[in-house]
Formats: sequence, C-alpha cells, structure tokens
Amino acid sequence: MISMKKSLLVIAMMAAGVAAQANFVEPLALPGYSWQGVSPDGKYMVSELYNSVVILNLETWDEYVYEENYETGESYTGGIGNYLSATGIILGSTSMDGSACFWKDGEWHELNCEGTVGGSLSNGITPDGTRICGSVAMSPMSLDYDGIMQLPCIWDLTEDGTYGKYQVLPHPEKDFTGRTPQYITAVYISEDGKTIAGQVRDYTGFLQYPIVYVQGANGEWSYILPNIEAFCPADFVFPEVPGEQPEKPQEDDFMTEEELAAWQAAYDEWVASWYQGQYPNKQDYMSEEGIAAYNAAVEAWQPLYDEWSEKSSAFDDAYYTVLETAPDYQFNNLFLTPDGSKYITSGGITVENDDPMAWIPFKTVYSPVTIDLATGEATTLDTGGEDMMVFDVPNNDVMFVTNGISATIPAGWIVKDGVITNLVDYLKSFGEEAAAWVDNNLLYEIPMGYDVDNPILDEDGNIIDYPVITEESYVSGLCLATPDLEWMGLWCVNAFDNENDAVTFSWIINATEMAGVQDVVNVGNGTVAFDAAGNLVTTGDINAVSVYDLQGRRVLDTTVNGTVANQLPAGIYVVRATGDNTTITAKIRK
Repeated sequence: MISMKKSLLVIAMMAAGVAAQANFVEPLALPGYSWQGVSPDGKYMVSELYNSVVILNLETWDEYVYEENYETGESYTGGIGNYLSATGIILGSTSMDGSACFWKDGEWHELNCEGTVGGSLSNGITPDGTRICGSVAMSPMSLDYDGIMQLPCIWDLTEDGTYGKYQVLPHPEKDFTGRTPQYITAVYISEDGKTIAGQVRDYTGFLQYPIVYVQGANGEWSYILPNIEAFCPADFVFPEVPGEQPEKPQEDDFMTEEELAAWQAAYDEWVASWYQGQYPNKQDYMSEEGIAAYNAAVEAWQPLYDEWSEKSSAFDDAYYTVLETAPDYQFNNLFLTPDGSKYITSGGITVENDDPMAWIPFKTVYSPVTIDLATGEATTLDTGGEDMMVFDVPNNDVMFVTNGISATIPAGWIVKDGVITNLVDYLKSFGEEAAAWVDNNLLYEIPMGYDVDNPILDEDGNIIDYPVITEESYVSGLCLATPDLEWMGLWCVNAFDNENDAVTFSWIINATEMAGVQDVVNVGNGTVAFDAAGNLVTTGDINAVSVYDLQGRRVLDTTVNGTVANQLPAGIYVVRATGDNTTITAKIRK
C-alpha cells in the first residue's frame, strides 16, 4: 500500500466558477499536463507523462502527485483502457511491485497476481467498479519463452469489498498462423462488464488483431476473433508450421578431448599470428572413424533440413502475403463502446510520403475502424486522406480522434454518427465567446521549415542562417471527455512554440460553462426546459421550438405547448424558441 502527497492546485481559482450559470467561463489552462483518462462521473481526470501520474479531483481541485524517482527507480503509469470508474477507483501500475494496481482515496493497492511474474496490468474497469480487466504476466518479456507471455484476465469485487484473485479468460493457444502468440490482452470493458476487448499479438510481434471476450447468460466466458478473415480469409489455407530447424551435426561431437585440445592450440596460434595462413580445419585433427561418423550424420541430416527448408519457405511466403494485405491495427489502440456492441481501433495503410524533405519515401496513414460485433462487419471511416487515430470513445455515438502527438500541427476531431467535425469548429460552436477563446489560445504560428532560397547573410555575404517559414494554424491536439461530453481534457505536446518552455499545452474544459448553458430558457412570458425524465417542456405562450445538436443538425421540431417526449441523448443543445412576439436562441442542457 503506497500513499503519496496531496496538494491544492495553485490555479484552482477557476473553482469559483464551477456553479452552473449562463455566463461564459474560460477553460482552465494547465501547462505540463497530458490527459489520458477521465472518470464517467466527471470527478477525476488523470495526467500521465514521463512515468509520472497526476490525479486531479475536479470537484475539490485537489491533485495527487506520483512522480518518477530516478534514484529509487520509482515510476507510475495508468491503465491503457477505460481505467477510471465512477466510484473513485483508478487503475494503473507502480514500479514498487511491478504488478497490477488500483488507486483509491489517495492510496495505491495491489491486485492479487499470485503465481505470476512482475509486469501484470490492470487496464479497464466498469463504471460501478465491480469488475476489472487486464493481463497477467506469465514470463518476463523474452523471445526465449515458449508460452504466451501475457494472458487476459479479470478481477471481480467480492462481498467483503476487496478484489479476488485473477481469473484467466478463455483464449486461443495459437495465433492465426498456428504458432504461439507473444501475448493476449484484455484492455477495454463494457458498462455491464460482460464484454471485454483486447488484442492477440502474433508469434512474430509484427501483427496484432482483435479478440473479444463475452460472458454468456450462464456466466461462462467465451471469445470471438472479430474480422479475423482480414488476416486469414476462410479460403486461405495456411501451410503447416515448419517447426524448429533440424540441428546440424557439429564436428566437435565427433572429436575426442585430445583432438579438440590439439585443434584449440592450433586455433590460438593462428589468432596470435594475426590470422595469417589457413584457418585450422577441424577434420585435420579428427580420426578417420570420427570423420566417417560425422559425414554419415550430415548425410542423414541433409534431407531433414531440405524438407524443413521447403516447408519454411512456403510458410514464410504465406505469412508475408498476409503482412502485405492484413490491416495494420495499432498496438494497444483499441476501444469498446460502453454498450459492448462495437470494437473500435485505428487501422493504417502505407502511402507515398508527400513531404519532399522526408527521409522515408512512404508513410502510414491511420483511420478509425469500427467492427460491429453482431455482424462482424468492419467499417473504415473516410477521413479524406487525413491521418486520424482514435484517442477516446466516451459514449456509444461519439469518438475523439487525433493525428498523433508528434504531428507538426497536432489536430483533433470529434466524430459523431460518422460525421467528422474539427475540434476547433466544435468548440467554436459553443458561442461567440468560446470562438474568441479558441482564436486566442489555440491559434499558433507553426514552424514548417526553412526558406533556403532567401538565406540570411552576414556583412561579408556569407550565409549564417535561413529564415523560418511559419504557417498560422489551429492546434487542437488530443481530446477526451465524460460520456455526457461536459468535462473535456484537451492537450498537445509543445513541439512548435520555442518561446514557451512548457512541455505540453493542456486545458480542462467544462462545456456547460464554456457554452453558457442554461437549465431554463425564458421566452417572453414562457419557458423552455428539459425535465428530469428528459422530456422537452414548454410553459406559457410558446408557438414553436426547434432543437439543434452542437454539430448544427436539427434533431427536434415541435409546435406543441406542453410536454414533448423524445429520444435525444443527454448533452448540450441549441434551442430556438418563438413565443409572445419574441424569438430566443440559447444553449440548454438535457
């Protein structure tokens, strides 16, 4: 059990504006943070950078700091799935024990990993905290290990409030080629805890493909390999695994100790002469009987090797065919919609690099891939050629994507119902004040290279430097959010502002405050609001109401004065209401 310090954010003065109001409240700037997770209830947000973790309480603005210590080797990481619950439990690992851990109330606790080696992981947790998914290490990371190094597992909360011993989930013993996979993971878990998403990393480590574990009505677990036909089509017969290469007979095994000693002396003399003359041939020191036995052994080995070599070539040809055609799914980049119906990942294709300054002529462009677990159908989002990798899936209908932390211009998008909206446009849609904030905080002069045609010269005409070419661009970076999209964490690595020594730029956004959202909209002598059941309710003299989502799509129209039932998900909407010779447009919360 490890307890670390708790401190109050110096800039927590923003907390004074946390109360719901209609006035615009600026997002909270926190340079140096990188948001990797937010709890479903919007209470905690986690930053992870350089093996250090900061847990921030968004209600009290207390932060819990766990820093890497180079002297002791102490380090901290968070889980790689949906690792924050709505019960104050946050998953991760610490170097203090090397095992899967969880954090609660300011302390780290070990999960039961009895019988495993260090390196187990806790990755995903249900919102109610009753089930954790992860993987247990059966061996240190080593290519010499013949078994699966990481096995998928769950930990369940017991009646006494503790987590029991891990339960290994059913999994394939062989990868799609018939060889032992390196490891099999469990990363993301559905809200009900009965569907878990992971990856199988194949024998070579070149490919990873989806695996989903499902708990049936009888409580038993099984697994499926969605979209496996993309790696091994049904009509594709993989050749027999060639097995280990037959070991060639060695001359040493047919020599006496005296013969070996004589050869070793000749070899040492040859080395001492700086490799002058011929390398000592071992057969020159062997008896005729030894030579004959050795040659007979080689003669018996040769057909075995030829047979293995033929099988190996056929197997390798088939595998390289798969490498050329199979999806390049990003390692550890996988998500599950909260209802467990869809597996989401990032798939890459190799294209020609259009950067004339690039050393490598080709690059990989990623796009979000959604696999419907009911039909097995895989759908790749059309990004128009933009490089987009999934960063967060807060609810069943929304994902946040990014072009990566190392992009020249870090950019993010929100994808809702298949429609891609740039994060800049999404944030600007919150209102004029929000748009002004975006322009003042996310617009930068980005260095794009050097103007080699117009060098800077000294007084003697010698080239001393080249002007930097800049491009004014929005930097929206990486974004994650609570399921209702109210709390958002936005950040990017600072690789473009040399005048600012911040490692990262980051902000915490409360969409309600940024949008100036109201609970009740007054329209003349009437009102418009959503009741506790989510119904649209108008009072007074209201003639017509139109409701738009934050992408500008009209989602509800009514001329009914009273209660209007609807199927709109919780969130923020724009209401345009007419009544008593007055038309009002305002943001309202459902």
